[in-house]
Amino acid sequence: MVRPSLSLALALALAGCGSVAPVPYYPFVEDRDLELRYETLTLSVEADGSVRVAALFYFVPHAPARDRLLTFPIGPPRRGAQGFTAQLLDAEPGHVRVAPGEPGALPMGEAVESWDIWLGAAGQGPNQSRLLVRYAQAGSGDFGYVLKSGAYWRGPIRKLVLVVEDPHQRVAAIEVEGHRVDPAKRRRIVLELDALEPNRGVKLELK
Repeated sequence: MVRPSLSLALALALAGCGSVAPVPYYPFVEDRDLELRYETLTLSVEADGSVRVAALFYFVPHAPARDRLLTFPIGPPRRGAQGFTAQLLDAEPGHVRVAPGEPGALPMGEAVESWDIWLGAAGQGPNQSRLLVRYAQAGSGDFGYVLKSGAYWRGPIRKLVLVVEDPHQRVAAIEVEGHRVDPAKRRRIVLELDALEPNRGVKLELK
């Protein structure tokens, strides 16, 4: 089990608006009202080297819900997040909207593009909210997923579960926060990481 010091792939900017619109991303401050209890990140590698991403976030509120704008960075070296969607699993449709983010808005050199996710207060549960983000990136060679964000949740993220699905044996190595993991020809690799405060991210080296 790998237990480096990490955090997450979402940057949070507080917003009091009811629609996706340009908002100031600075200064980034810790949101004391929202805790990211854990994330399940699934990376599915296809035969052609494309990677499908499914990131499921479990949030726990510590105050009444309010509208929020989250910025989701897309990692290099690939570009072009295809089919980007976000869904609150415990709410009716319409409480989430997505739009391409403003280029260069995040204070992270490793993000190549970003997406804004607006969460309506009415769609956030009183005890927890589950947000599912999906997208794909075509191409071959290395794949990156940004864990570091420009904002802070309430304390560290308690747990990240990383699942790499590799049915076609395309993954040569996995790197998480600088820690290399040998997939050892396994078709499914599961890593659990606690107390996450990230500096780097996740990288898949493909054959």
